[in-house]
Amino acid sequence: SGFGEHDTGRTGSGLKPAELRQYIPGDTAQQIDWKATARLAEPYVREFEAQTDLETALLVDHRHTMGDGPRRETKLAFARQVALAIVASAQELGDPLGCYTVGDEGLTKTMTPGTTADQYQSVTEHLQTLTPTEPDYGDPARDVADPARARQIASRLPDDTAFGERLRPFFTSTDTYVQRVADRPLFQAARLATSRNTGTTRTIIITDDENRTALRETVKVARRGDGQVLVFLTPSALFTGDSIRDVDAAYRRYTQFEQFRRELTSLPRVKAFEVGPADQLARILTAGRAQRDRRAKS
Repeated sequence: SGFGEHDTGRTGSGLKPAELRQYIPGDTAQQIDWKATARLAEPYVREFEAQTDLETALLVDHRHTMGDGPRRETKLAFARQVALAIVASAQELGDPLGCYTVGDEGLTKTMTPGTTADQYQSVTEHLQTLTPTEPDYGDPARDVADPARARQIASRLPDDTAFGERLRPFFTSTDTYVQRVADRPLFQAARLATSRNTGTTRTIIITDDENRTALRETVKVARRGDGQVLVFLTPSALFTGDSIRDVDAAYRRYTQFEQFRRELTSLPRVKAFEVGPADQLARILTAGRAQRDRRAKS
């Protein structure tokens, strides 16, 4: 179809009838509604609701903090399900979809927007294989750009020594980066994604709340122009493991997260949502309320 699936809020070319108005000089003959003109005995024009494709830039964080949580219930596991649902929705609507994944040291994948079946399939397959990247602890192999060269260095490290064991993982890391950005990688990904998009753009950011200051700036750069931004956040307070040792601390962290989420939602053209285990949330809220009640009675 030459028309997209999303209403723009404006009238113009489209498929959905919007309103009937009198003919004014400058309207073309193709715009005249001849049935209404015959019925009303003077020229009338039919307006339609303008529609457009909604270009989507999907930013998925898989830095090391996204590995927090119980096995198979990590932040990244929840984030992945949201991302896959977004891909399925974009494919159903025929929206152009681009994908940018972010590791600890920069972009691990950039896929410019497209609408082919191969595009949606490639994004899906990439999301399914995402794993948390390793944090940068002063990587001695950081400047070794050639993977073959890095493996060669690793092969020369002495076996069965603390020195060799300490350095070998840095040279044999499976993390590959299309662009290394040590400083605020999520922010740089958002800036890259929005610079490539044209027309009506929706940027979807899936991450956690570990670095709220950087995320706030990322959201601001993503909504430049008329951009819409959806943020899906995995609250760190909900991924502390099966047992919550310090309920007060967990409850305090969660309420701080909720305040931050509402702050993001208050920004123009931004909506922020929580993604996480419902049972853990219920446990934190129940325990937090109980603590408050006990304090009130004492």
